Amino acid sequence: MLEKKDLEAIEKILDKRLGQSENIVLDQMERTRRILEDQIGQIKKNMEELQQYYRIQKLEDNNTAILLQMITELTKRVEELEKRSA
Repeated sequence: MLEKKDLEAIEKILDKRLGQSENIVLDQMERTRRILEDQIGQIKKNMEELQQYYRIQKLEDNNTAILLQMITELTKRVEELEKRSA
């Protein structure tokens, strides 16, 4: 049977190893957190770029629609003028 001092020595060794294991796990969790935060930051940046792209695209679509409407109106006016002058 083990003596009390042997059990205490084993307990100290186990405590030390458990502490080391906990530190390793915590370090790994911190590393994972940093990686995930970086990825989330990149995703946010990409989302902002996409939002800007879609805003620009929407404006371009609106401008195109306005130009087409203006061309249609001008075409009608030219046709009316051609009818009057003919």
